[in-house]
Amino acid sequence: MSAKLIFLVGLSGSGKSTWAEDYVKVHGAEWLSSDKLRLELLGSENDQRHNAKVFNELHSRATSFLKEGKTVVYDATGLSGSRRRGFLNQLSRVDCEKICVVFAVPFSTCIERDSQRERSVGREVILKQMKQFQSPHESEGWDKILLLRADDSEKVRLMDFFSEDIGTPHECAPYHMETIQGHMKMSSDMAHENGEPEEVVAALLFHDLGKLYTKSFFNSKGEPSEVAHYYSHENVSSYLFLTSKEWDSYKNSRYILYLIQYHMRPYFQGYDRFSKGFSINFIRDLEAVYRFDRLGRKTI
Repeated sequence: MSAKLIFLVGLSGSGKSTWAEDYVKVHGAEWLSSDKLRLELLGSENDQRHNAKVFNELHSRATSFLKEGKTVVYDATGLSGSRRRGFLNQLSRVDCEKICVVFAVPFSTCIERDSQRERSVGREVILKQMKQFQSPHESEGWDKILLLRADDSEKVRLMDFFSEDIGTPHECAPYHMETIQGHMKMSSDMAHENGEPEEVVAALLFHDLGKLYTKSFFNSKGEPSEVAHYYSHENVSSYLFLTSKEWDSYKNSRYILYLIQYHMRPYFQGYDRFSKGFSINFIRDLEAVYRFDRLGRKTI
């Protein structure tokens, strides 16, 4: 097997295209960029109206090159787990090594880099991407998943969100009367007192940090709401943990990452089917996170 797919995942400004250009210069490969393909097919890198056309062509070219035994660098944001899985399913009969490279660069760093570009997408677009971020998992079909993390000086310190004078109201009574930080601390402390594994305790301590970036007073239909909603906060929470200083403090950080990322799954339909794709131990720990998430709150 000589063909190789190198699939890049990261927010705008995380350095994917710079890395891809350097890799191609040193190793030689077919570099397929969604931005460059938009320019070729639609006349503008900013045209987002015909994404299906762009990605169908991107996948077609990638498949053709891989069948020829070449190395392909797939350069797009690649944020959706279901879309990554769908693409890999298309390659099920293509003999190639499938490598996913994740660019774990803090949100603030991505915004700063983007602001210095000639073609800046802006903070709101990058925030939207962070809400869509789902960290790649082996169950999608990868042979390898590589993490490229930022310098220590750029990493976020999550415990700064827990300063004594900081407490962000949930504003979603009667479900939560405590602050967001208070809920996480309460849930984590209860799990610790119950003798739960370190991974469960850590996941609970950080699982709702994404709520600080996703609070909205509109429901899923776009209608005004009197209580706050936090759609996709689990994706933001997992991204914050992935790009944090705290990541380096745990032996099993990637396991904690997945507990954070999937902590809302037990609340949703289809959980039984979802759970079949993971180990018994992981599902046990995920359900412990779910249990203490429900217990660690003050309600009316």
